[in-house]
Amino acid sequence: MGTGKWGESFLKSGFPLEHLTYVTFKNLEWDCYPSFEYTRLNREKEEEWFEVDLVSKCPMFNRSTQLSMLVECKYHDPSRYWFFLLMNRPGAGCSMTVS
Repeated sequence: MGTGKWGESFLKSGFPLEHLTYVTFKNLEWDCYPSFEYTRLNREKEEEWFEVDLVSKCPMFNRSTQLSMLVECKYHDPSRYWFFLLMNRPGAGCSMTVS
């Protein structure tokens, strides 16, 4: 495997961006939880494990509200487009608790 292909594969893995994001939040003194796993129902209505790259929580509260970030790192490829849509289902919570 050539050096160029190895470097490209490494970048596409998302690890460099995940690491940079983690270090940035830690330098801001946020609480960080990398590779956060959770379960939810899949399309077949069966419970399945999923993972988000990073959950980061600001340690300071503002009027009893805490800011949390769910981070998913993607490599930029000009031939690929990403769309992130919020799906708010009745009865589904919009918050996540990390212990």
